[in-house]
Amino acid sequence: MRSILSLVLAVSSTGMAWAEEPAAVEAVREYALNYSHSLPDYTCLEQTTRFAMGGDMRAGQISTDRIEEELSFVGQVEHYKVIKVNGADAKNLSHEQLNGATSTQEFAGLLRQIFDPKSATAFRAQSSGKIQGRAMTVLGFRVPRQTGYRIQDHGLQGYLTAAFEGTVWADAETNAVMKIAMKLVKIPEQSSLEDTEITLEYKQVDLSGQQFILPSKFEWNWRERAGGRARELSGSNQINFTDCRKFTAESNIDFGK
Repeated sequence: MRSILSLVLAVSSTGMAWAEEPAAVEAVREYALNYSHSLPDYTCLEQTTRFAMGGDMRAGQISTDRIEEELSFVGQVEHYKVIKVNGADAKNLSHEQLNGATSTQEFAGLLRQIFDPKSATAFRAQSSGKIQGRAMTVLGFRVPRQTGYRIQDHGLQGYLTAAFEGTVWADAETNAVMKIAMKLVKIPEQSSLEDTEITLEYKQVDLSGQQFILPSKFEWNWRERAGGRARELSGSNQINFTDCRKFTAESNIDFGK
């Protein structure tokens, strides 16, 4: 995994004043930090389509492969089980063994990192908006490099951390976060990574008659220098979460004769 995800940000932090923290932040923070605790154990189908090509991050990309995984959220921890790669059975392949760009922690990790007080995130109120017909509280944010996004850079054979900034849309009535759009900024020069953008969208899902806000789409666009040369490579991971259901486990006890 070299970076993260996709969508051009509607807002840039350039020239924005990061003064007093907006009053709405505390309510959204409370929701964000309790989000994973509010979810039941459940599973869903994670379908990833990966694109790659040289040049622009979104123009003329070519689909390279499709991956299907069973994602289980159990005990507030995400577990991945590869099912198919390009339609072929791949149940003996682990998530860590997948070649190319991969990502994890889409469900709660990013949300928690943005709103954790230890991240020292700066917030700014944006103009109001709507998602799925509901009024949204819109907050710009900026996370410093010291507590920024961690990326595994294979070219460096290790990890690097970069500052990131973006926008959060939260339901004005319930404070439920419905969308996050972000990009890395001030990426360390020693990295081959030049640009990366991420979007994470949520929606209301029925699980056994109860309504929960769950991730529905995750997109990650990235661009990098090819082997340190001027030629550029770009790619995109587009992920959809479907068929969500509560996690159940069955057990049988045999007392013998």
